[in-house]
Amino acid sequence: MKIAWVDKAPAPAPEREARARDAGDRTTWRRPETVSGQRRLPPGLREALARSHAPGLDGLRMVAVFLVVFYHFGFQAVPGGHGVLGFFVLCGFLITWLLLKEQERFGSISLRLFYLRRLLRIVPAFLCFWLIWTAALVLTGKRIVWGQAISALVYLSNYYSAILGDPHTGYSHTWSLGIEEQFYLLWPVSLIALWRRPERAPAILAAAI
Repeated sequence: MKIAWVDKAPAPAPEREARARDAGDRTTWRRPETVSGQRRLPPGLREALARSHAPGLDGLRMVAVFLVVFYHFGFQAVPGGHGVLGFFVLCGFLITWLLLKEQERFGSISLRLFYLRRLLRIVPAFLCFWLIWTAALVLTGKRIVWGQAISALVYLSNYYSAILGDPHTGYSHTWSLGIEEQFYLLWPVSLIALWRRPERAPAILAAAI
C-alpha cells in the first residue's frame, strides 16, 4: 500500500517509476484532495533529511550499549534500563527519519516496502534463534514454557512477561524485540495520520499507545 502525503500531484519521479515497476502490481491510496492547503516540511528539517549520516547518533548508541553491557556484567549501580530506553528512542527517531526522507524524496511513503524491509531485517535471524533454542531445550529435556515460547515467536513476549511473569527459560530478552516490532507496526500509520490530520494528534497518539 502506498500512502500519499502531499497535496499536489506531481508526475512520478524516475526513481518512483522504477521502484513501482520492480514492486509489480500494488494497491495505491492517494487522496490529496482531502487535505486543504500545502503541507511542506520546514526548510531546516528538509536540509537535515538530505544528510546520509548523523554522527551524533553513534555516540548516543555507544552510551546505550555500555549501559546495557555493564549492567549485565553485574554493575547493578549502572542504569541498564536507561540504555534500553535510549535504544528505543534512537529506533523511533531513525525510523521517523527514514519515513520523512522517503516522503521528501518521492512525495509518498510505501508502507508495503517499509514492512517488507523490516520483515527481512529481523524475522530470519530471530526465527533461526528461536528454532535452535527451542530445539535445544526440547532435546536436552530442559524446562520450556510454551506460552512464553509462542509469545516470543509472535513478538508478544513483553505482554506475556507483564501479565504472567518471566519464567527465565531463555526467551526473556525477546520482550524488547516485541516492543520494537509493535512500534514498527503502528508508527508509520500513525505518522501518516498525524500528517494528514494534525488537529487530531491527541486522539491518534492515544489510539496508537
